[in-house]
Amino acid sequence: MLTCFWINRGYAISVGERISSIDDRFLPGFMMMYGETDLWQGKAARDPGFWLRRGKSFNLTILKMAGMAEFQLEDSNRKIHFLKLTPWGQLFLNACRQGFIDSLKEDEYADDYEHINLLPAIKAIRPDVQKNLEIPEPMIAASYVLSVALGSQCTRTLKVSADHLLEDLAEAILDAFDFDSDYLYHFQYLNPFGAHRMIGHPAVDFCDACVTETRLRQLEPVPGMKITFIFDYGDNWEFEIVVMYGSEENTSDIQVIERKGEAPEQYPEYEDFY
Repeated sequence: MLTCFWINRGYAISVGERISSIDDRFLPGFMMMYGETDLWQGKAARDPGFWLRRGKSFNLTILKMAGMAEFQLEDSNRKIHFLKLTPWGQLFLNACRQGFIDSLKEDEYADDYEHINLLPAIKAIRPDVQKNLEIPEPMIAASYVLSVALGSQCTRTLKVSADHLLEDLAEAILDAFDFDSDYLYHFQYLNPFGAHRMIGHPAVDFCDACVTETRLRQLEPVPGMKITFIFDYGDNWEFEIVVMYGSEENTSDIQVIERKGEAPEQYPEYEDFY
C-alpha cells in the first residue's frame, strides 16, 4: 500500500527533485509518457541512463526496494547498469498505469488529478485489497489571520474569511501595501502532499487554477503554511504570506489588523539614471 501511495502521491519536489513531464509524479507523469517501451514489456531497457536521468535515482530505488526492478547504480547514483522490471513490477506498474488511463478516459484526471482511484486496477491483481486508505477531511476554520511581508522590514497582518476568493485576497494585499492592481500575478504554495501548486490571474495560462474560482479554504490552510504572492512579472514583487492561525470568528470583509514598516514605492523615481 505504501508503494501505491508513492505512485499516486510521490511528487519529486518533496525530495528536492523535478521531473520534466506533465506531472511531477513518477508514474502519472514520467512513466505515463514512456509506458510503451521495451521496459514495460519485461525486457531490459536499451538505454538505462535515460530512465535514470528522467525518472531520477530515488524513484528507481523505490522500485528496487519494492521488488519491482533490477539494476545497479554506480558513481554516486549517476550511472546505471542493466535496468529491468521484475515480473511483479511489470504486472503491478502496468495495472496502475491502466488505472490512470481509465481515469483519463472518464475525465476524472482532468477534473481532480489529486484523487485518482487506482483501486479497480489494484484489485485486478490483488483481489484481497478491498478499499483505499481514507484521507482525513481537512479542518477548515471560519477565518484566518495571515502575515504578509514585502521584504524584511514591511509587514501587514490580514484577517480573511476562508470563503474569500484568492482574487479578493490579491486585491486586499495590494491595497494594504498601497500598490496599484494593474498587473498580472499568481499565488504559489505546496499542497498537503508536498506538490507545487500555482493559482493565477485569469489571464495567466501557466497555473493550475484561477483566482476567480479558488477560495482560501481550498488551499487547506494550516498554521505555519507559507504562500508566495508574485505580482507584476516585470518588477517581480514577491509577497511572503504565512498563515498565523485560524479563528471561528468569521469576517465579511478582509481586514488589515496590523501594519509594520513603510511599504516600498511601487514606481520609484528613476531621475538619477537620466
